[in-house]
Amino acid sequence: MRRAILFSAACVLATSGALSGSAIFGVCGTGFTDGTCATLAADGAADGNFTLTTGVEIAGPDAFVTSESGFPIGSGNWMADSALGKWIGPESPEVNDAPGVYTYQETFDLTRYNLASVVLTGAFAADNSATVTLNGSGTLATSSGFTSLTGFTISAGFVAGLNTIAFVVTNDAGATGNPTGLIVNLSGTGTLNAVPEPASWVFVGLGFAAFGFLSFRRRLLA
Repeated sequence: MRRAILFSAACVLATSGALSGSAIFGVCGTGFTDGTCATLAADGAADGNFTLTTGVEIAGPDAFVTSESGFPIGSGNWMADSALGKWIGPESPEVNDAPGVYTYQETFDLTRYNLASVVLTGAFAADNSATVTLNGSGTLATSSGFTSLTGFTISAGFVAGLNTIAFVVTNDAGATGNPTGLIVNLSGTGTLNAVPEPASWVFVGLGFAAFGFLSFRRRLLA
């Protein structure tokens, strides 16, 4: 009897799959076309993951990839784009933006993840400064410039289901305004919770069938 039960349990464990690390879909730097983080968007295109939820005189929700050849990247005022992320801003083409706060956010789904295993790693810069929040929490990191990146790591504060990481950018422009923007390099990993495949239940059934056969055999021999 015990052998049959142990056989059933072993089959479930063998076919359900061990927990495995996985890149989190939708956790991308700025300037990508979609949640695979595989293709950078063209200059002037809308960012495929980040939306602009707050912006002075900007309706949103699109955030646009800043031209690499024009001001302020081409002139050397902002640090250069890279394969990990491109500058984005509230308008295309980039013009003088009003002073105030611009909030860029990205959402991702952790429904199948072990939340204790999730880690986001990134770096960011902004014109003029920015802070990072997760799910509306307090400031997790601060960047105060646009010529170099500030790194950060987030390993707590996640919730089951949809999560939101936000970068709150402050433009300190004068009365006439000047360009504002954000660049983020970002990746996320976590362990997927194992889910038994349909075949698992076939083996479970075989285990209990064996258990029933052994019980029947014992009654015949009694």
